Amino acid sequence: MRRIDSSTPDLPLFDVARTREIERAAMASLAPHMLMKRAGEAVARGHSRSLRTLK
Repeated sequence: MRRIDSSTPDLPLFDVARTREIERAAMASLAPHMLMKRAGEAVARGHSRSLRTLK
């Protein structure tokens, strides 16, 4: 994963329709709600690291 900030060169992005196609294809092989579960876990891991840094 790359950090994206003001110094990052332009990156190609997908439009909404293409993003939905990619999501549908990814979800087709997963249990229901698995992508949201993974996203939530990733956010929780990130917050956990932030909290440890603040101590």
